[in-house]
Amino acid sequence: MSNHTPPFSPPEQQRSKQKRPQRSLPRGRAKLVALDVARSVVRGVRQLDCRGEAHYRDHLKRAAGNTVLALSEASGQVGGNRWVHLVRAYGECQEVQEDLEQLQDCGIDVPAELTQQADRLGGLIFGLLRSSLRNDR
Repeated sequence: MSNHTPPFSPPEQQRSKQKRPQRSLPRGRAKLVALDVARSVVRGVRQLDCRGEAHYRDHLKRAAGNTVLALSEASGQVGGNRWVHLVRAYGECQEVQEDLEQLQDCGIDVPAELTQQADRLGGLIFGLLRSSLRNDR
């Protein structure tokens, strides 16, 4: 028998296989708006001038990058695994938002557009979490 030939299965098993509903695969990164917004936040973070506050800058860059990575992982998952990555992305986004506030408190000029994008990102991720809850019920 060839490696490409499927194993023989009786007609009854073939019919039962055809009746099973097909699960839909994840939509992928191309359809995830939150991922695009997260990437724009990362670009904005890289352009910040944080002289004198290197520890905040480093943490902010890591948190923003981790948000993108967690969203990317979530886009390729279904069910509980997706939920775990979305929760992680939401937590990282919260860190980004807090780091931006801390930098503003230290007198660093943080563009309003960047804070708005970070807030929008948090809302998008929260919406994905709520959607995942509704789909699991």
